[in-house]
Amino acid sequence: MKDWGSGGAGATPKRLPLGPKGPAPRRRHFAWIQANELAQRFGAFEDFADYAKRQVAYAEQYVRDTSGRFIVLEGRSTCDTRLVKVVPYTHRFHSEYVKRLELRLKKEVLPFLERFKHFSHVVLTIDPKRFPSQAVARSAVSKAIHSLVTRLRRRYPWIAVFKVIEWQKNGIGIHAHLLVAGKEYIPKDFIEATWSSLSQSGWAVEIRPVRGEAKYVVRYLLKYILKSVGSVDVSSAINWALNVRAFSVSMPRELRSELKAIRERVEEEERRRQMALLEWADEKGVCIPVGDWAYVGTLLGVLDIKPGIYEGAEADRILELVYNEAM
Repeated sequence: MKDWGSGGAGATPKRLPLGPKGPAPRRRHFAWIQANELAQRFGAFEDFADYAKRQVAYAEQYVRDTSGRFIVLEGRSTCDTRLVKVVPYTHRFHSEYVKRLELRLKKEVLPFLERFKHFSHVVLTIDPKRFPSQAVARSAVSKAIHSLVTRLRRRYPWIAVFKVIEWQKNGIGIHAHLLVAGKEYIPKDFIEATWSSLSQSGWAVEIRPVRGEAKYVVRYLLKYILKSVGSVDVSSAINWALNVRAFSVSMPRELRSELKAIRERVEEEERRRQMALLEWADEKGVCIPVGDWAYVGTLLGVLDIKPGIYEGAEADRILELVYNEAM
């Protein structure tokens, strides 16, 4: 099952060696390192509620520490001058992340889902006492879901399956939410028998139809995605600690080609918008940014630096501040 590009919502751009000293080295936040260590730590079933409570605290610390932090990017203008762009630092707990995710669902997922008329929601659970750590639980459940989806697609080769992982308050239990596009009814005995065999657990399986047009289905999907992004709770904190993406999707090759075509149309629309802007700038004789922005580093809020685009001496000063902070 392939991860959807949802990580792009709020993800930092790729790092390129621009600037006099190159990009600042990446350093993981202390709070994430601690939360990830807890996710790898073995324990008894009774330990994981405490692990989850501590991971929530680390996530809240991370949100506090990154509040007021900016991402610094470097680029060029149509006049071939160096530019520096300062943007707010966003992450899976940030409201801006949710806005970008919603926009991506609207632009890419909605046109894709409009080709389907039938949908169903499958909820899978597994015996949480089987696992010695959150990392092992996530790996085992993901492997079992992948096998289940493979068998589903052998029966119904036209379907697409969206997956969202939701952690329970006990810190080790998982609800896997599958939105199946292209099938309103799936025999429950088949799902139960297959899931029981794959997960080595006889825990419950829920299946219900999702009735409505594609716009409603996107909102329905978003409701479950928001259980793990946009705010700090047990599920979002554990997914953050394990770098679990907001959602993933599995689909036939021909549907993936269709999705690629949708993305290419979105990119083409953006290219046309950029070309029109460049023509306007050339006609008016003004300088505007052109080309890709390259990641340089992050900067904790400085009183006189706000989100925006800088050039000249101010751009040089910001780059120097970023480099010095990273050292």
